[in-house]
Amino acid sequence: GNVARVGFVGADAPPAPVPPPAPVPAPVPHLSALAVSPKSFRAASKGASIAKSKRAPTGAKIKFTLDIAATVTFGVAQARPGVRSGSNCVKPPKHKSAHVKRCTRYVALPGSFTVSGVTGANSDKFTGRLGKRKLKPGSYRLSATPSHDGRVGVTAAASFNVVR
Repeated sequence: GNVARVGFVGADAPPAPVPPPAPVPAPVPHLSALAVSPKSFRAASKGASIAKSKRAPTGAKIKFTLDIAATVTFGVAQARPGVRSGSNCVKPPKHKSAHVKRCTRYVALPGSFTVSGVTGANSDKFTGRLGKRKLKPGSYRLSATPSHDGRVGVTAAASFNVVR
């Protein structure tokens, strides 16, 4: 029958355009097995947040594992008293009330520090200092957020205590 000709490919036809390859996004780093050992320690009276000396009698070892090399940003939150407001833990009111459910809330402290992590197991000595300040005795939570080429991974957390 009747067949319509759309075009033909021959020696005179231009080559078909090749689409450019799709850019491959950078992988999202994954941090696991975050641990602080020992859980209770004294904070260093001076120095940086991360110590290079292995002989410091203060501080604790931070251990974590990365699936790819990434920069890890650490932050510290202090445990403070709170009261339940629905499903949230909020700052307690100024007036005392016996009919509130008490809870522990974590308040982020100003400052952070970063570590360049390698693929696999990593460890550093945390001195118990944040910024230029020594952490006061009490309960804290260390948070670690990995990032690589602008991609940010999930934050992991570990608890610790600073003692006198």
